[in-house]
Amino acid sequence: MEKYIHYLLEPRRVKGRDELFDATMEEVTEAFEQAIPLVNETQRLLAEMAALGREKPSNDVMLAPSQEVLELHEQLRRAWLDEYVLKRHIERLESKIKLATGNNLGIADVFEWKWRRGLRINITALKNTRGRLYRLLLRRFHLDTSHRHCDWA
Repeated sequence: MEKYIHYLLEPRRVKGRDELFDATMEEVTEAFEQAIPLVNETQRLLAEMAALGREKPSNDVMLAPSQEVLELHEQLRRAWLDEYVLKRHIERLESKIKLATGNNLGIADVFEWKWRRGLRINITALKNTRGRLYRLLLRRFHLDTSHRHCDWA
């Protein structure tokens, strides 16, 4: 909810201060009144969906779509398209700004590079070169992650 309220109050953010806004009490109240119902409904829907996702379907029936579901699906498809176009625009802007730094640490009041070392186990190589160890670890750390997966039409 805090992130959503920050989004709503973004035009009132004090430059260079992530947590400071120059907003009236009325603007803050309006942001909360807008955010609370949306966040509560979203959390409820996500919880219901997660619970349903852990249940294996009890039959092979495909329901016919209602008009409401068809309209929701069309809204979703348009939102995906908008998201795709917006993500590409964001990537382009971010890339231009990052390239403007050259090999420097960053740009003051814009961003700073952080170096993060990443190590990963090559599962295929472990399986091929140390098969016994691979099987032992697989048994020891086995976790059933069975769940429903949604393939959108």
